[in-house]
Amino acid sequence: MKISLKLVFTSLLAILFLIGAYVLSSKYFEHYTSEFIDHDIYSDYLSEERRVFVRLPKGYDSQKSYPLIIKLDGNFNLNRWHESVTTLSEKS
Repeated sequence: MKISLKLVFTSLLAILFLIGAYVLSSKYFEHYTSEFIDHDIYSDYLSEERRVFVRLPKGYDSQKSYPLIIKLDGNFNLNRWHESVTTLSEKS
């Protein structure tokens, strides 16, 4: 049984495409999802919804008060942000 060079090339190209799609989708989920709680707030001024990410410390107690840290650059680098906040909360 002879396999054509065109079929082999097409198959390899499809495999490379699928691997690339997998890598990109995993990077997307890594950078845009986290243990943060998402809230959508409608802005009358902008006439659109904006997403706010809230992260509560481990062992959060609604009867206690906590310092507020605000990150202004959207949902980029959420993993790094999560690591930093976790480290800071463990030191207090």
